[in-house]
Amino acid sequence: MRLVFLLMILVTVKSHADAGAIADLLGLVETTFPESKAACVANVYKSEVNPGVQSSTVDYYSIQQLSEKRLKQPCFSTLARRFYDNVQKQDRKFTDSSSSSLMDEAGAGIYKSLRPSWVWENAIEYSGGNSVLAMRLANICLSDNLPVEYDGVTRYSEGEKAAALSKIQEKLARLNSAKNKDPDWTQEIIPKLEVQQASLQSTSEDLHPYTLKCPNRKSTAYVSGSLHPSTTLPTETREAILDIYDRKKFPDKQYHTYAAAAIGCSLAKCNISETEVRLFQSQAAALYRGIRLCGFIKTAQKWRNILKERNALVPKNLKALLENQNENKEAIQNLKYANICTVSMQSCPVYSDPLPSDDRFVNLISSSIDAAELFESGQIIKSLPCTFGNYSGPKLQSEDILPGTFIDRLWYKNGCRKNGWNQSRCDEAAKRLRSWEVDELWTRAQQERGAIFGFNQCKGQKDQSDDNIELQACKAIQNGSLGTKSNAAEVTR
Repeated sequence: MRLVFLLMILVTVKSHADAGAIADLLGLVETTFPESKAACVANVYKSEVNPGVQSSTVDYYSIQQLSEKRLKQPCFSTLARRFYDNVQKQDRKFTDSSSSSLMDEAGAGIYKSLRPSWVWENAIEYSGGNSVLAMRLANICLSDNLPVEYDGVTRYSEGEKAAALSKIQEKLARLNSAKNKDPDWTQEIIPKLEVQQASLQSTSEDLHPYTLKCPNRKSTAYVSGSLHPSTTLPTETREAILDIYDRKKFPDKQYHTYAAAAIGCSLAKCNISETEVRLFQSQAAALYRGIRLCGFIKTAQKWRNILKERNALVPKNLKALLENQNENKEAIQNLKYANICTVSMQSCPVYSDPLPSDDRFVNLISSSIDAAELFESGQIIKSLPCTFGNYSGPKLQSEDILPGTFIDRLWYKNGCRKNGWNQSRCDEAAKRLRSWEVDELWTRAQQERGAIFGFNQCKGQKDQSDDNIELQACKAIQNGSLGTKSNAAEVTR
């Protein structure tokens, strides 16, 4: 598998140094699929991953614009508002204010009362059974790097309009009677309410503006299995991740799963197989992580050069430099400018003033700079993305327990120790390197599972245009699929 992936990215990327994520991704599409399928797959990634296709990187601002465009459709925005009101109703049943962790699952442990698949089942309920519409509902808030609020319009159902108008009129009467008591506040609010009243009194359309508030990362929607149990990583995989990071708890990254599910759903119209979806999404995820890692390694080079000039690559000396920042202002500013927190760096407050000088931060920086150097030494083809399919080197800390071949262990001893590093420094660097490899494998695993789920749910639905989805949303409203049934909002056992 490593050789296959290495050959594919070799064909795709002649010179990676200045290549952007989306350009490499589209190149991977061209080398993976025949022309008859490639055009459709490329269009999916252009529209869903990077709507601002003029940009050479994954453009989250453009993704936000796409979401806001879809939320300007009144029927879809109605379903989205009510769907997420329901999600937040569910969230209020859990008083624990912390985010779910990697080992948490719907239907087990502290989330035993949370029914597996509850997010998907509710999305299907609200969408009137249309899986593409249901996927749009889940994806509008729960995917990666999306804002928490949208302004849009929504359509009132029968009876709601009169109730809303009555509520506004009551507020206006109360505020008008209090004008003299608080003139500044009432003069600001009353005109807005009057506009809403006029809008409601219009007989042309039953529309009104609203703000959709997306759930935060602590939402129960991000508990593994809430979308579907098939998207949950195997227990042994999650335990291995925690072991590598040496932590009992670690945040799950279910937003990756939701994003992948939306991609898989869109790919269902491209006449490709489940196997093709799984393989390509895994490769695309590795490519994405590899591009980010290459950027980090370049940054680490800058830090290494700055610290080397001051003999501060050793943790003890780095700590001394950070403890005397007033005497090293130029170096500190240069370090801040070269943002080392670009990838795989947990809780790395590089912009704080002053920079931290505690042992945890010092060891994090030192081991990461060394790990970047190890990766550079073990990179097979320098012009390719920094994926672990393009790397040969140590796989775990400690020379004595290092898995792999005799050549692996020999390389570790000669490649790491020849730098003059002691065993502890070698081990810390190799452990950090291993965490980056786990990040890549973790992302690939979530992307595969999410994409396959979305693909299987949306098979056979070819017309996924925004206009058709809005039509399906209007039909769902007309048919009463707005969570009005007693079991629609009840997601616990």
